[in-house]
Amino acid sequence: MSIKHPRLVGNTILWVVAAIWGSSYVLMKMVTNAQMPAGMINGWRGLIAASFVGLIFF
Repeated sequence: MSIKHPRLVGNTILWVVAAIWGSSYVLMKMVTNAQMPAGMINGWRGLIAASFVGLIFF
């Protein structure tokens, strides 16, 4: 499969990653204010990451 506009695809992916990274600060602030244990935070983050990886590669 050949990508017709690789620069556009690359820029779009960078924007998506920046949006996820930026929103993670707000979500982590809300979670720590709710006094959720660190193990549960990392567990949920791992589960979400594994789900995204599964969607992308399968």
